[in-house]
Order: sequence, then structure tokens, then C-alpha cells
Amino acid sequence: DDGTDNDRDPHFPSNYNHVLAVGSINSIERKSYFSNFGISVDVFAPGESVLSTFPNNQYGRISGTSMSTPLVAGIAGLVKTLHPDFTVDQLREQLRVSAKSLDSANPQRAGKMGKGKIQALQALTVTGLPAIRVISSSFVDANGNGLIEPGESAELRTKFTNYLAPATNVQFTISTDDVLVSIKNGNASLAAMNTNDTTEVSFTFEVRDNLREGEVLPFIVDIRADNYTDRDVIDLIANPPQVLNHDTGPLQTSITSQGNIGFTGFADDSPGVGFVFNHDNYLFEGGLMIGTGVQTVSDCIRGADGQTQDDDFRPISLLSLISPGELADEEGEIVMVDSFATHPIGLKISQKSYAFKVEPFTDFVIFKYIVENLSAETQNNLYIGLFFDWDINEDAQDFARFDAMKNMGYALNSIDRPTQIAATKVLTAPGATSYRSINNPADIYGGTAGNGFTDLEKWNFLKDGIQTTTLDSTDVSTLTTTGPFNLAPGQSVEVAFAVIGANDMQQLVKNAELAQFLWDHNLIAILDTRPPVTTTNIFQNPAASQFAEIVVTADRTLQAPPGVDIWIDTDTTSLSMTKISPEGEAYKGSFEFTGSGTYTLRTRATALLNGQDSSQTRSFAVAEATPGLTTQLSTTDHKARLYIPGEAVQKKTYFLADAFKEETRDVYRFGPAKKFKVPLEIEIAYDPVLYRHPQKLFV
Repeated sequence: DDGTDNDRDPHFPSNYNHVLAVGSINSIERKSYFSNFGISVDVFAPGESVLSTFPNNQYGRISGTSMSTPLVAGIAGLVKTLHPDFTVDQLREQLRVSAKSLDSANPQRAGKMGKGKIQALQALTVTGLPAIRVISSSFVDANGNGLIEPGESAELRTKFTNYLAPATNVQFTISTDDVLVSIKNGNASLAAMNTNDTTEVSFTFEVRDNLREGEVLPFIVDIRADNYTDRDVIDLIANPPQVLNHDTGPLQTSITSQGNIGFTGFADDSPGVGFVFNHDNYLFEGGLMIGTGVQTVSDCIRGADGQTQDDDFRPISLLSLISPGELADEEGEIVMVDSFATHPIGLKISQKSYAFKVEPFTDFVIFKYIVENLSAETQNNLYIGLFFDWDINEDAQDFARFDAMKNMGYALNSIDRPTQIAATKVLTAPGATSYRSINNPADIYGGTAGNGFTDLEKWNFLKDGIQTTTLDSTDVSTLTTTGPFNLAPGQSVEVAFAVIGANDMQQLVKNAELAQFLWDHNLIAILDTRPPVTTTNIFQNPAASQFAEIVVTADRTLQAPPGVDIWIDTDTTSLSMTKISPEGEAYKGSFEFTGSGTYTLRTRATALLNGQDSSQTRSFAVAEATPGLTTQLSTTDHKARLYIPGEAVQKKTYFLADAFKEETRDVYRFGPAKKFKVPLEIEIAYDPVLYRHPQKLFV
């Protein structure tokens, strides 16, 4: 005898509200081998070897619940004709209460054959029977924190509606075969329920162990009244997953009570909005992953079967989102432990999330995790990471890259000119110590092994350093990790990530800088409004030649390389400046002197974060010294002069003179930086009143 217990494994759409679920029986009223059964299968009708039409004007016999359903639909049409004022629910219930019990014909399924076999005559003639059904259920826990905890009494509140004739002396009794549940008060009664009355009835129960979020507690309710008996199913979703949404304007994402980000499960079939940037969702699945070894990985990401998530985190607080918060426009919070893991590490994870609605901080959300060791043992080699399965392009053929200087992994829709980018950046020391661009078909879907996303793979990706950094045109995920940390019992560590959206690479770099700025400034969303300060130096290369490198350094990140122009008389040259190193803000460009004279140099720069501009102009002098001729070179303010004897140079040589202020000091700099065999002479004009003491003059 096959078929599925529909009460345990509900079939949809037949289990939706306002729907009549139909099963199949044979000619001797036995359940068909292919048919589901259960209290939630409302009625049964013949469905084996039913004569039906075939193509080409033929007839044939077919079996299936699809053959049972038309019989029921035909009888429903008769009832609706007789009772045109019946609602959908009343029509359904009239078919149910007039059905014939099938318990005696199916003793092994007694009580699990719905209300029985549909009967046309009785459906049209039976009157005076109530039809009391469950329409909703909820719970209230004793301590009011919204979680059903072990040993805690909970109140099961169930609403019933009577769709047909008035009922008197109504009795309700609940039962369950779930070993976790102990019923404390399973009885309730009502003197009467009139037609279309809805009333709420309460029962009490408690659970013996911790429940996973969303776990279904099955109850059966037996309903009795004068001349009426019925049964119904109550599937109570205990501790339903909590989901709240951050919304900055351009960016929306969900936080959950399970450690997931974006959705409680996967896109399209679970609560959550995903990771939406400028109206487009980039995310399929995301969440927290922590590990200390191959046997001790705690996470909320899909596992070895490739379809079911490893639901390792249990909330010990309610999920909250406050707006405005103490530090940010929106602040989310949840506290979890990893007690649902197969091999718990023994961690308490306090997650806080920060979202800002004020420009220019609207393109990211910051996630902070305080991870505490609750176990009695030191936890070594602890790694903490955020996993995201990105689906940016509609065909999920995306690209992934890693920026070591920004401690950031990211996925994007194109390499040449990306217009959709999602990134994960580590904000805290020691930075992104492990990263992997994950090729989903090979690494998660199992490849040829077909083994899904195993704990061994998760652990290796968490701890193996910077791994695959580049993926092109495939279904990609990213795992960005920081660690390792060693936590003694009771010790904790704080780590933070920014999850970032962008529409081009320049915006991505800017948003990453903004997120780091916020974190480094205690989440105070006020930018420094000062323009950037630049310092420009001139280095002859080779020394004493007409060739020079112009080096510009800035005190903050610039939107683009600084603009540098140099002119003498009417001859102007614009330099091409390139960054010297990924670290810091230093740029260089090449220039060739065309002869002696006064050169003017102008530097222009724009700060990345605040968009403020700065422009600085300075002048310096150049002299071309010729062998055999004495050459003089003065600074542009004429307060310092260099004398170069003719015998000091053996070939045409270029000398530079520069004057500038350094704090309160006057500085005069002459070049090139090289040794001469013949002494050169420097003459400096100064005010003896200001410089009475020789120690104030330095050469």
C-alpha cells in the first residue's frame, strides 16, 4: 500500500485554504495505491479504471486522482445549483459532511481517510449538519519572548469557523504523536456555534527540547457536537523564522534570526528580499559561516545534499530592527548559539547590522559579529566568513574578482564595463585572510562527484588563504573570511564586514572606502569636509639631467590621479600621472626641462569620499650649467642663490632651485642630489633680527 500521508507531507495546491482535496479509491472502497491519504484529504472518489475519452473519438480506462476529481466537481456543480448562495467554503463543507466513512473498508488507515467517499444524493439532501474547521493557529509562550523553550508552557490558540448549520455542545480535544510535545490541557468546549461563527479556543502544551526555527508541531483536533463529529489538522509553526528588512533607499536586504542574509533559505521560495541594489536583486543565498576544523563548521548555508541548508544557529533572542538607532539610521540585532550543529563549537554570536539613509553612505550595510567562546576549552584556528551565492545576470553567468588591498571579494555582471556589482569587504584586522571565488557547478553542485557543499569544502575554503580569485562566465559564489582567532573560554572577538552594491568600479572603490571610513570613525556618518592636501616633489632622474619625475602625495584617497600642469613662458605640459603603489596615495609623472628659466607647477586633486577639490601652484627655477662657465641659480623669491663654478661640471648639467614653507620654517632646496669634486657655494639672505642664534640655520 503506497501513497503519502498528506498530514505529514502536505501536497499543494490541494492543501491550500478554500480548496477541496480529493483522493482515489477503487470499486470496493479501498484506497488506491497511488493516492495520498490523511485527515487533510477531504474526500475520496473512484479513480481506478475510470472510463474516459481518448483522442480520435476513442474511449479508454484511466487511473489516477485526476479521474476522481471530475466526479467530485460534477457533484459540486449539482450542490451549487441547489444552493446558489453557498460560498466556496460552504460548498466544500457540504460535500465533506455528506460523505460516507471509509474507515471500515480501510482499517489500516482508519481515521486517515478524510470524511470519506463522496455521495451525490446525500450532498443534495443532507441538512442540519455543522461543519467546524480550523482556519488558523498561533502560540503565546509563557515568558513572552516569542520563543518556545524547553519546559516552558505555551498556549496554542486556534480559530475555528462553523460554515454550515448551528452546532450545540461543541467539544474540542487535541492530541499529538510528536515525542517532543507534552499536552497539558487539551480540552475545550463551547455551548454553541452558529452558522459562520468564528471563535478562538486555547489549549496548553510544552516541549521537551530546543526547537529549530520553523519546526512544525503536528496536532490533531477531534471535534464533537450534537449529531456531529469531525477531525482536523493543526500544523503549528513553532518559532517561525524571523525576517526584517533594511532599506537605505537604493539598497534593501533582509536580516534573519538564523544567520542568513537576504533570505531565510533560497531566493523565490523563502522569506526575505535578497540583496536589492537599485531595484535589482543580486542574491540567491547568503549567510554566516564559522569553523575551527573539518568536523566543526557551523553555518546556515546549503550542505552535502546541495539543497538543504545546514541550520546550525539557534536564536536566543528576538530579531530586532530599530529606526533610528543609536549609531545608524537602522540597526538590526540578533543573538544566536551554534547548538544545532552536528558538532557545536560552543559559540555565542551577537550580530548587529547598520544601515544608513544619508548620502553618501547608502550603498552598503555593515554587519558586526561578536563571537564568544561559551565552551570550557580554548577554540583555536577560528575563522569567520560571509558566504554569498550571487545571481547578478539573469542566466547566473557572472564574474568574480578579489581586491587584496581593499580586503574585498566581489561579483559582477561583466568585466569590460560592469554595471552591477556586489561585494563583501572585511573591515577589521587582520583583514580578508581567506577568500575564494566559488565555481558553483564544480564546487557546490558537486561536479562529477555530486556531493554538494560538504563540511570539508567549507572548512578548506574558510582557512586556505587567498585561493581562486578570478572566475569568468559561470554561476559564482564568494566566501570572504577573516581569522584565525584563538579564543579562551569566555573570550570573544569582534569582526565586521560591509556588504556593498555598486554600478561601476569607481563607485565600488568609493563605497568600500566609505564603509571603511565609517567603521574607523565609530560609525559616525559625518565626512571630513576639508579638501585634500597634496605635496609635490621634483626628482631629477637621472641626476643632473633634464629629465625629472614629479611625485604627488595626498593625505586621503583621491577620485582619480591628480592633474599636474607645468609651464614656462607660454609652453604648457600636462603630465600623465600613475599610482606608484596600490598602498597609499602617491602618484608620479615624467617631465623634461627645455632650458633655463622659471617653471610653474599646478596640482589639482579631488577627494574620493567628500568630493572636495584642491589646487596648489608653486614655482621653481632651473639653470643649465655649461663646462667652463660660472652659473648662478636663484630661488624664485631671490632669498637663496647657488654658485656653480665652471670647473664643477664636465658636461651640460641641469640644476634646480626650490623655495617653500614647512610649518614656520623657510626651506630652500637645490638639486641635483649628487656629489661634486669642486665646492659649490650657497648664499642665503636672512633677517639677523630673526636669526640671532646660529642653531636656527641648517644646511
